Amino acid sequence: MISPPLGWELDWPQRGQSLSQEGVVRDALSLSRLHVIWGVVTTPQIMMLIETCVRPSGIHGLGLCAVWFVPRGTPVWRFEPGFDHDFSPAEFAALPSLAQKHTRWFCFVRRLDGHVILSGDHACFINHSPSPNTGAPPEAQPPVVTAALRDLAPGEEITCNYFDYDADTPWKLGLVPPDAPLGAD
Repeated sequence: MISPPLGWELDWPQRGQSLSQEGVVRDALSLSRLHVIWGVVTTPQIMMLIETCVRPSGIHGLGLCAVWFVPRGTPVWRFEPGFDHDFSPAEFAALPSLAQKHTRWFCFVRRLDGHVILSGDHACFINHSPSPNTGAPPEAQPPVVTAALRDLAPGEEITCNYFDYDADTPWKLGLVPPDAPLGAD
């Protein structure tokens, strides 16, 4: 069991409580809210449409996992203007080099128009799978909503097929050199 930092109070969750009720950690000024699920401290999700947590992945590094059961067809993520960022190719090119590197690591490049999409939530931890458990219709137009393609079990890693929507997939999967231009095949 995780112990809260010294000077913090922790209300441990009761079975069946929703995330809005459980695992609330408060410092003396009540400024911080963290959730504790399966011994993993997570932050509340914003534009993920289901409750998720970031955990070590069996696929790569860290992965995004469903907290609760998610039925097939349930919307999982959507682009939220003002929260998520949509950079035109020119806007992306104008970013400082370090900002481009950070953005490229966590973004996807929309196949439709080459825009660089940077999610403001933990969607950047969704790993690639050739047999994903989430996705969007093939011809979906922005704003796209990603949905569960099958039932997801509690704790299951959320995956998507990068090739379905990300023009920069070859770079992300190491199929092109590290210095390849954005969206290189």
